[in-house]
Amino acid sequence: MALVFEAFEEIVSRIPNAKLVLVGDGPEVEPLRHARPDVLLTGAKVGVEFAEHYASGDLFLFPSLTETFGNVVPEAMASGLVVVVFDDGAAGIYIT
Repeated sequence: MALVFEAFEEIVSRIPNAKLVLVGDGPEVEPLRHARPDVLLTGAKVGVEFAEHYASGDLFLFPSLTETFGNVVPEAMASGLVVVVFDDGAAGIYIT
C-alpha cells in the first residue's frame, strides 16, 4: 500500500486537487480510514456501482506484484482509463 500512497503524493504534487479513491474491502480498510482520512474508501462495489467508479476515474493504478491475473485491469482498460501496472505477470502483458 505504501507504493500507492507514494505514487499518489507524486500525482498530488502535480495536480493538487487529485483524489485517491480505493474501491474494495479487506482487513486494512479501518486502519486506512484512520491513517489516511484524505482517501475515499468506498468499500466493495459490484455491477453498476462498480462500473460507475470506473467511468468516473481518470487513472487506474494496479500496484500488485503478487496478483497473477487481475480482471480489474482489462475492465479498467475497457472503461477507457489510463492503466498503470508493473510490467509483471498478466497485467504487464495487457499493457505492452
